[in-house]
Amino acid sequence: GSLTGGSETEIYGRIEGNVTIDGLLFLGKTALITGNVRADTCQVEGMVEGKVECSENLFVAATGRLAADAVAGKQIRIAGRIEGNATAPGTLRIEAGGIVNGDIKARIFSMDEGATLNGRCIMRTPSQRDSAPSGKSETT
Repeated sequence: GSLTGGSETEIYGRIEGNVTIDGLLFLGKTALITGNVRADTCQVEGMVEGKVECSENLFVAATGRLAADAVAGKQIRIAGRIEGNATAPGTLRIEAGGIVNGDIKARIFSMDEGATLNGRCIMRTPSQRDSAPSGKSETT
């Protein structure tokens, strides 16, 4: 079933259903979530098979795996693996050993030596997005 909480939450087991936390969510190395995850800030050391949406920050640790898209309201740091697209209006950083198999969208993007991106990188400010001519494709 689904899990909903209003404060800092740590998960080390398996949940088949959506997880919604108003606060910090920590998914330990043994955590397996089969469903969508929503939180203010999330640190993933386990596995999520569903979309991850954070209103603030998302950190995918070296042992962390996401099998869907990831969206954060401020920044995303990736040291593990994402099989999907990653979007943040602020900073997106792929750290050494991190892998993204999908497209990324961020205003500021950095990638350490030893990181992997298999997809497109789209970097635009909100004003550039609003003034983009319709019908034109984006440049990467």
